Amino acid sequence: MTRFKKARALLIKEIRLLLKRPAVLFLLIFVPIFFGLVFASYESAIPRDTPVAIVLKGNVSREEVKEILSIARTFSSPTLVPGMKEAIDGLQRENYYVIIEIQNYTDLAHGSYTVYYDDSMTPVASISENLLEILRIRFGGARIRSVPLNRHASLPEFFFPGVLLIMAIIIGMEVVPDNTIEDAPVLPRLKMVSSIWTNFSVRLLMAIGLAFFQALLAFLSYRLTPNSPNFTLAALFVLFITTLYLALLGLAFVLAFRFERYSKGYLQVTAGFLVFMSGMLYPVGFFPKSLQYLAHLLPTYYSTVMMRAFMYRSVHPSLFSDYLAVITLWTIGLFLLDLLLAGRLKEWAP
Repeated sequence: MTRFKKARALLIKEIRLLLKRPAVLFLLIFVPIFFGLVFASYESAIPRDTPVAIVLKGNVSREEVKEILSIARTFSSPTLVPGMKEAIDGLQRENYYVIIEIQNYTDLAHGSYTVYYDDSMTPVASISENLLEILRIRFGGARIRSVPLNRHASLPEFFFPGVLLIMAIIIGMEVVPDNTIEDAPVLPRLKMVSSIWTNFSVRLLMAIGLAFFQALLAFLSYRLTPNSPNFTLAALFVLFITTLYLALLGLAFVLAFRFERYSKGYLQVTAGFLVFMSGMLYPVGFFPKSLQYLAHLLPTYYSTVMMRAFMYRSVHPSLFSDYLAVITLWTIGLFLLDLLLAGRLKEWAP
């Protein structure tokens, strides 16, 4: 009985130690739930909730439209779009992952079907043949033509924008907070030399410099392989502002928890959440509907979409003016939050 009590005491101790590590708890709980929900959303070879645009050309009755949408809902989440330009713009913005253009429609088995998909979205391109087969079955064996859009990206190239943003997360939510916490004991002395915002500004500039340095290293390493990621000024701007708002977020945690080291645990949980939910390594359109709505609340989702678009698609930045506005407003909001939190501190150190 004594051995049982000792074992129970040790077990309780281990559980308490685990409860003190929110990052580990996040990995143990959130990761299996996340992937369970994602993979449970699959039907055959494609996710059921993937957004698909339906473009109808010609005279189609209301009953026929309902019939087409009803069939499309069995393998996707369809949206009726009035024209191809709007549909293609939506595809470039990752509002849709596939466009189904229907012409000369008389019934399901008799019509002209063209499927457009984004070839730079490697996971989508890889399931295109499976999608076509499902469409042929659902539409009564009709002939269906497929048309890839944008430059084809290999799987390593598809991951490259996400890798850059994950490095920005590491810098903004790990390096910057860690360095700030390490400076806590000497902050009162530093205050005599310069203002708090001078020190923080230097730290933010260093974070941006590190992000660009890492991007250069990653780019050069990719160039040694057959892959060829494409840097544009628009992509570099997205990387710049994303690193900035992530660093401001890291500072906000440190200031809110008054430089306590346990704030790092909450930051790590938040960082992991952003990586999984922003579609950096897996398209958000493949998530269940509820997780798609959640992803659209995160600034990192818009950064991810724009990074992929500016690196692999022939698009003008104006197509993403609202996305750019979202991440800019997040940056301004986090700056004002940091300003408020810094102003409420009596001293720099706890």
